[in-house]
Amino acid sequence: AMIYGASDETIMETAGITNIRAAHELGIRWAAKFPKAWKWIKQIQEEGIANGYVTTIQGRRLWIPSEYEEKESDRRRKASNYPIQGSAAELTKDALLACAKADYNLALQVHDEIVADGDIPEEELRGLGLEELAPFKCPISVSHYNRWQ
Repeated sequence: AMIYGASDETIMETAGITNIRAAHELGIRWAAKFPKAWKWIKQIQEEGIANGYVTTIQGRRLWIPSEYEEKESDRRRKASNYPIQGSAAELTKDALLACAKADYNLALQVHDEIVADGDIPEEELRGLGLEELAPFKCPISVSHYNRWQ
């Protein structure tokens, strides 16, 4: 929850903690353990508030609600959440396009999972370059299930 700009209340709920001070301390410890991620979160929140938008890894602008529409804590959370969720959506869409061009029988897409009908060899999927769609390491996993026998 921290990378999505979680509040102390969200940390309490997510971690099953009933003490707000303990949740706050957990957030502080997380930030100390992952200083680069914490720095990015704080930086993107400041930029999002100042500019009124954030961008995805492909450069798409995602607008942050104004100070008249939402309280600042919600705007800050969205400033760190939007680029992560928006970038994930872009990468999933690119993966769907690559699979469609390979003429796979796509059946379903849920969040970051793509389901295809038929037996597609893992080597063939890896040959599509799905792991190289992002400017960072983006491993894929492949599972085969026999559901409709």
